[in-house]
Amino acid sequence: MTATDMVVRCAGEAGDGIITLGDIFVKAYVRMGLSVFTFRSYPTEVRGGNVMYQIRVSANQALSQGDKVDILVAFNRKEMESHIDSLAPGGILILDQGIAPPPGRADKALYVPLSQLSQGFGQERRNIVMLGFLARYLGMEEAVVRGIIGGRFAKREELLRHNIGAFKVGWEYCALKAWLYERPLRMVGTAQQRLLMSGNEAMVLGAIAAGCRFFAGYPITPASEILEYMAEVLPRFGGNVLQVEDEMAALASVIGASFVGTKAMTATSGPGFSLMGELIGFASMAEIPCVIVDSQRVGPSTGIPTSTEQSDLLLAIHASHGESPRIVLAPSTVEECFSLTMDAFNLSEAYQLPVIILSDLALSHRLEAVPPFDPSKAMVVDRMTPMAEVDDTFMRFKVTETGVSVMPIPGSSGIYAAMGIEHDEKGFPGYTPEIRLRMTEKRFGKLDHVVTHKFIRTFGDPEAPIGIIGWGSTEGAIIEAVDTLAKEGISVQGLQLKMLCPLPKEELAAFAEGKKAIVVAELNHNGQCASLLKSDMGLETKSIRKYVGLPFTAGELVERLRGVIQVA
Repeated sequence: MTATDMVVRCAGEAGDGIITLGDIFVKAYVRMGLSVFTFRSYPTEVRGGNVMYQIRVSANQALSQGDKVDILVAFNRKEMESHIDSLAPGGILILDQGIAPPPGRADKALYVPLSQLSQGFGQERRNIVMLGFLARYLGMEEAVVRGIIGGRFAKREELLRHNIGAFKVGWEYCALKAWLYERPLRMVGTAQQRLLMSGNEAMVLGAIAAGCRFFAGYPITPASEILEYMAEVLPRFGGNVLQVEDEMAALASVIGASFVGTKAMTATSGPGFSLMGELIGFASMAEIPCVIVDSQRVGPSTGIPTSTEQSDLLLAIHASHGESPRIVLAPSTVEECFSLTMDAFNLSEAYQLPVIILSDLALSHRLEAVPPFDPSKAMVVDRMTPMAEVDDTFMRFKVTETGVSVMPIPGSSGIYAAMGIEHDEKGFPGYTPEIRLRMTEKRFGKLDHVVTHKFIRTFGDPEAPIGIIGWGSTEGAIIEAVDTLAKEGISVQGLQLKMLCPLPKEELAAFAEGKKAIVVAELNHNGQCASLLKSDMGLETKSIRKYVGLPFTAGELVERLRGVIQVA
């Protein structure tokens, strides 16, 4: 049977090698020309706990992790019982020998004696045995999967030999038992070239393409991979990476690097971002460009570090004592993690403001197959510097039509003070009401020009009586929900916000015009985006919220939207 769309979920305990199995599995499908979309969960603790890796494979573009699971691979009874309700009717359950499926599921269960087959390979390699079985069962190309295993373990000869052996055993066991199976599943790809990468990796590449040459950070889930990948890649482009003692030092280092003319970025999650509040205000007051990634996770406090949420929106917009302008962007896809990170640097340089990129755990760790990036086609913006030598009359913070003033590189031209204290146009401390009024309006006046950049996406029927607004990683599930309802004859129009500060008020007002009801879908308890739309625009919306640490599925949104439509 040839499938066009399939969801596979592998579940086991930490130490079962579920992530390794999933990563190789996904990479093989991408090399076969297929689209993939992943979601994974793993324990907060260093040892113990449960790991789940869900893979959606599609001949078309996969937009979300999918609803029901077509194939559930469970490495133990507990994981089978935890995930069995996610298995679609007619779905296939693959189990280790000796695990009895629930009543009514036995006819759809396949057994692989993983512990027995994995013996003799140094350590138990149940995950690689299962990989071999799945690869054969799903019609993968043996040479492709072997090649990925070879590349992954190439530097350790004995480890490579054991893993190739374990893969071969699983592959041959599937061939031996093929007569037991009704029909194998097979996914057929295209010749289209795609890159497999995570949201975190795409943000690193986008930053480098935009000219970032300094990164400072402190490890924190789920943003640590940005620091790690930067350390691997940025030095190849002449850049420097600094791991510091805390998040305050990270942003302070970034501001210092930017002050002397180097494009710079840091990345953190909610707890670390909270510590950066004072320095965000300083960057805003001193008008120093900088880019900050906040990969959101469940809070407050430590919360659940390994689960996803969209609950830092209001923090990102307001973090700082006093009022300090900044730009807040939210990518929706891995591909957009690249392009919107470039936009973040361009906006930061153009308007001399801190720019915050709101990702979340689901997007940061998501693996997608994306078209190759071509940075040469993207515009790169640099800050406005003096065209000639400046003298003592130079005003670093001169009031201009756009609010943006010339920013010299220290040591090259012009002397000025960059302080967090209120100052006049030359940068000298100033405390009069007139100075305060003039400089506050200068800084906030920049946002009137920022909002002219269009960072929204609309989809669905423009004449629909119902609208749905989303932001960040919710986009794919919302698009699929709108498409599903359209097939049922129910018209819904969607709008995805890519910039949340400042809000694109004109576009939002045009979208809302004529709508009977507007829904905002987001992953938090308080409906933060819905509250923002009401407080800033007076826009009344209905709120679809989810706050259990998991992303939306399209099916969930369809059901919730049906309820709104019935009331409307």
